[in-house]
Amino acid sequence: MRLLAIINPAAGRETFQRDIYDMLTGLADSDTYSKIELRYTQGIGHASTLAESEGGNFDIIAAVGGDGTVHETVNGMMQAGHKTPLAIIAAGTVNDFAVAVNLPAKTEDIRQMLLNPRVNMIDLGFSDGSYFFNVCAGGMLADVAYRTTRTSKTVLGRLAYVLNAATDLPVRLFRPLHLSIETDDDIITGPMYLFMAANTRSVGGFRNIAPDSKPEDGLLDIIAIRAEGPAPIGSMAALLVKTLNGSHVEHRNFYYKQSAKATIVELENKETLLDMDGEQKGSLPATIEVVPSIFPLVVPQDYRQT
Repeated sequence: MRLLAIINPAAGRETFQRDIYDMLTGLADSDTYSKIELRYTQGIGHASTLAESEGGNFDIIAAVGGDGTVHETVNGMMQAGHKTPLAIIAAGTVNDFAVAVNLPAKTEDIRQMLLNPRVNMIDLGFSDGSYFFNVCAGGMLADVAYRTTRTSKTVLGRLAYVLNAATDLPVRLFRPLHLSIETDDDIITGPMYLFMAANTRSVGGFRNIAPDSKPEDGLLDIIAIRAEGPAPIGSMAALLVKTLNGSHVEHRNFYYKQSAKATIVELENKETLLDMDGEQKGSLPATIEVVPSIFPLVVPQDYRQT
């Protein structure tokens, strides 16, 4: 087989990058691979360009980086119509998708996955010409990923996101969006802090925020946090605490619905940007829908999602 590795050189620790380089180049000595090509991204959009232009010439693509690198790679492959299976080697700060679907994190486990690949077809989300593999979101906290600098992520890890979110959280609690969210069989309107369409259970480091979500179920998990009731700061704090023990779904301000499609409108015409997998993509109004069983993901032979 032939493998193309699309690598973000800025993602992950230096030791991880070195270990992954040694592992990937070492695959050339195996009986499984006849060709290993490593391509390093040089800026925003480059992973998409590489996947689109070269992805069809290989049997497996490996995306080495964070959610942004994977997002670009997925979109490049989809735009070109490539059916090449993708292996995700998570080297980002949060790695929601990789954690949610139990992809290997240790170098030797990744090596074994690539030597004995199994392909699992997963859903993608889609809106206004772009695909997402984990989440499309808007509102409070949704822009934290692309407002957090690369340097702070490297130095502080997940803490960088927390600190960035904390700086404007108090202000945004008193400036909710006024939304209409229509799903397959429901519609809600009113003030809301944020909304998201999730393809896995883990979003923004909250590992079980969409507990019923699976990337093979043909549905998106639509979540909204309502801005209703007295003491908004206390209510939001209580909701965040509940996410730690899994009881957040029962909170009165937590809206949770599985749907194949959601149409979301900002009723006061405020500019509301969309975040897809940590990348800023478009704005409201938007129709977000699932594309079922469309994308080939490389998983270990003993893959079993929890």
